[in-house]
Amino acid sequence: MQGKVFKGPAFISKPDKILFRDFTVGKMHSLTISLTNVSNAFNSFNVLPLNERIRNFFEVDYTPAGKISPGLSCSITFRFTPIVNEDIHDFFSVLA
Repeated sequence: MQGKVFKGPAFISKPDKILFRDFTVGKMHSLTISLTNVSNAFNSFNVLPLNERIRNFFEVDYTPAGKISPGLSCSITFRFTPIVNEDIHDFFSVLA
């Protein structure tokens, strides 16, 4: 007999998009997301290094939680300090 096979992402993020609107150049802006284990097993994750193109604009703050039980969440805080007044479109990658 086989166990359950899980299909889909191991984690979901709330909110699902990180948007900094109406920002002020030179001022730090902060947004915290909640990453929830939606699988049926213990999981862990790591935030991968930011793209070199955006690395100077963002700080990522989180405490690695180790193995996270199904249904539990942890927080990741993104701090954005714009140095130019232009849009940035990129991804924050998480390895689960």
